[in-house]
Amino acid sequence: MLCMYAEKNGKPTMFVHMGDDCVGCRRASKSDRDHCIEVIKQDGSSWQLALASETEANDWLQKLCQAVAEGLQVQ
Repeated sequence: MLCMYAEKNGKPTMFVHMGDDCVGCRRASKSDRDHCIEVIKQDGSSWQLALASETEANDWLQKLCQAVAEGLQVQ
């Protein structure tokens, strides 16, 4: 599960179940931020995440895609 928080110590404001609500991930091609990836939701919408470095973006992308694939296998 991927959660979005409005405040550092707050409760999640939104969440996505990997492999259920989320069907893929990729580099965000239409972003004004560097090192940005996109989590694609089943309804066609997406979340964009901006990371601190290219290495961190690669790591997140690999792990998110793996989580989606594992979630899809469970269904």
